[in-house]
Amino acid sequence: MKRFIPAIASVLLVCGTILVMLAPFPMAQKLSAGSIVILVLFVFWLSKVPDRVFPYVLSIPSLFILIVITLIPIGFLIIVSIHKVTLLNFRKEWPFVGFENFLHLLKEDPLFIPCLIRSLQLLFFGLLFQIVLGMGLALLLNRDFKYRSVICTALLLPVMTNSIVVGMLWKYMLNYYNGFINLLLPKLGLQAQPWLTNQGLPLIKDLPLVGTWLSKQFNINFAFFSIIFTNTWQWMPMVFLLLSAGLASLPQEPYEAARVDGASGWQTFRYVTLPMLRPVIKVVLVIRGIDIMKTFGMIWALFGNASITSTLNIHIYTVGLSTHNYGRSSALSLIVVAITLALYLLLQKLFPDGEGR
Repeated sequence: MKRFIPAIASVLLVCGTILVMLAPFPMAQKLSAGSIVILVLFVFWLSKVPDRVFPYVLSIPSLFILIVITLIPIGFLIIVSIHKVTLLNFRKEWPFVGFENFLHLLKEDPLFIPCLIRSLQLLFFGLLFQIVLGMGLALLLNRDFKYRSVICTALLLPVMTNSIVVGMLWKYMLNYYNGFINLLLPKLGLQAQPWLTNQGLPLIKDLPLVGTWLSKQFNINFAFFSIIFTNTWQWMPMVFLLLSAGLASLPQEPYEAARVDGASGWQTFRYVTLPMLRPVIKVVLVIRGIDIMKTFGMIWALFGNASITSTLNIHIYTVGLSTHNYGRSSALSLIVVAITLALYLLLQKLFPDGEGR
């Protein structure tokens, strides 16, 4: 009889969950009660599983959460992207259109290619500046000195600030007429600059033949520079923190051998520090790359949905929530997912697991 007690208890808990879900209670109460019952059932069942499968059973909640918050939304996006879904027919039948939404973006949407280029540029230059500056700062502060902890804590303040707040802060700081930066520049003998416009950068726009084209088509202008600068200002300290932790964990024996061999500072960094730090750099690139591809609030706070600064995320909002074309906005979202996945696979190829150890 004792062998059947777990099975009987499980059946009773499942029946209780079904009754709770069928009861005339608000949905929030049903979900709360159902979750509690399922948790009790899982804990009870966990105490009965053999030791050899115990580690695998522990991963069930994580897999369930992953499916609910990741795979199901992506599956829904795929379904919506191959149908014509707008505000007018959202609660009606959705006509199947196959890849028409994707083809429309490629052939007929005049903003898609510029937004795609802008997103890839933001990804490339954002990673470049943040890695270079974060590495330099980590190397500079990789020693014991007075107030080091205070300086490191102060550097992390931008990371702890909401992106919308950061965008609004720099929107006022970069204002042409009364922004702090343009009020400061004349006092230093420099000219105020139109930071929040699509005017080309001084050294680029004056180039013969290609200056204007680069400024407009390749986004080498003040507005895009302001986006990259603001994103770097906020998130470079996070890169510094991760690289600093990686530097602190490196063994000292290779450095002692390099000093004995008479290696210079650059040679030590190039042939000792950098190879050992490759796994950490890979993690930083993945985390920041994914985060840059999700950038929305900071750009929106700076420029709204202005076409001259729109990235794919801004375009998704415009298509989905302004024009209410949910099919095409879902197709755009899947393109962002594909780019993010491609970035991850590229980094896996460039930084194979186990290299640098």
